[in-house]
Amino acid sequence: MAQGYKLIVEAPATSARKAKSWEWGHASGVVLGISTEMHIDGQRIGMLQARLHDKGWKIGGELPDPAFQNIPCKLYLTPADNIQAQPVLVFDGKVTTYDLGFPGPDTLTIVAHDKSIDSRKAKAARTFKGNTALQIVQAIAKEYGLTVEADVGTAVLKERIIDIARGKGFSDW
Repeated sequence: MAQGYKLIVEAPATSARKAKSWEWGHASGVVLGISTEMHIDGQRIGMLQARLHDKGWKIGGELPDPAFQNIPCKLYLTPADNIQAQPVLVFDGKVTTYDLGFPGPDTLTIVAHDKSIDSRKAKAARTFKGNTALQIVQAIAKEYGLTVEADVGTAVLKERIIDIARGKGFSDW
């Protein structure tokens, strides 16, 4: 059975270029393959890798560098037995890297991660006072465009200080 899909990559506007969007579907002939990794919780796709046929590197030559710009990437799927059905969003993230000419000369490989990648790339020191653990988690998640759904019942606030070493080999995770 054919699997219907729609892969969308968007390059936002900059002072040097207009916004541009690419969209490929199951009949485009551009997508050679899409592979994904599911998060350990099994609730969402954490990483997407798409291999595209990019003769002359027309697509790769226009993509901005993901190190300097957020490049949204979305994947929509239809049921395997009905490619005409309305596609459902299954991945919403951003391009983190791409390789021109890998694994073949006319191939562009795009790697994208879900929005939780931002929380792993940048750490910010902050102080929370008078908050429950859930309120702290919700505040941090909000900074990265994520939401937290949890019910912890009643909580008793206790003041405490946590000192985290920032030297070599230490982590706050």
